Amino acid sequence: MQPPSGPYESQSERMWILKPGAAIPWAPRESVNERAMRGPMVAEARDPSRLRIAVLGSGAAFGTGMPWQATWAAQFAQTLEQRGQPTECLVAACEGATVRMSMERWRRDLSVLQPDVVFLCHGGTDELTAAVQGISDDQRLSDPQRFQAQPGRFDDVRSSARLLQYADWLLDIQNGSYWSWRRQVLDEERLRAAQQTFDVKGVRRVLWSEFFEQTRALGQEIKASGTKLILFPIPGEALLRGRSPVAQGYLTVIEKLAPEAKFTAFSPKKAFQDSGKPVDELYRDGQLSAEGHRILAEFLDTTLGARAGELRR
Repeated sequence: MQPPSGPYESQSERMWILKPGAAIPWAPRESVNERAMRGPMVAEARDPSRLRIAVLGSGAAFGTGMPWQATWAAQFAQTLEQRGQPTECLVAACEGATVRMSMERWRRDLSVLQPDVVFLCHGGTDELTAAVQGISDDQRLSDPQRFQAQPGRFDDVRSSARLLQYADWLLDIQNGSYWSWRRQVLDEERLRAAQQTFDVKGVRRVLWSEFFEQTRALGQEIKASGTKLILFPIPGEALLRGRSPVAQGYLTVIEKLAPEAKFTAFSPKKAFQDSGKPVDELYRDGQLSAEGHRILAEFLDTTLGARAGELRR
């Protein structure tokens, strides 16, 4: 499975990750920092006087299409600074990330930095998408060596006339693995065409049951480290327009999980609805707009700004 176009590189242990030093295409003079995160570089050693915020999620958490200072995370950090609370921000989100990918990001990169609070922003937008060749994110990350090179295997065979590859292809047909692969590809194509609905069966990158368990497991790991957790599932455009019953189902999973696991949860969806803004002002070209980011930052300041001291470890 290939990473999105942009400042990313493939990594079997994380699927993909921001590439340190890579330019942010839509933000002139901005690049990925040395920790493969967005925003100003943060020292590993904690400054006791500074509140350390971390963000995990996908495009809306990363701030796709927005310069750094216009993202909700940067704006929220700035309002805390204005309230007299020095704040630093670790945005470890990236486009196309699922909660399963964020588990690896937390374990391998973020936990060692000991943030005071983590905003976990997955709302199902990427989890619900069709799994490439029917291989879920959990399968890919649980056995990265097995699936690292598999996606292009049969495409390479079809595009080459070399004898050994052709013989291998015939063998795959004979033992049934080709037809199994072909069925997975067709299932993926059917699901991808209707993935916002329940009309077609197929393997999604993260199934509902997996979404519940993976979010719970990641939340428990974060809390066990001494870091505070806030579930902040940012809805995608299709959900806000009422066009994705599947996405609503993933959001319902979060709503069920939060009280059951005793996780703090806020609703970006409600913040958007309470703003009275039409969806066209919240999303532009499929990405969270400047107005959408402003609303989320204002919501967090209203909800948490006056008690930012409570967010400390």
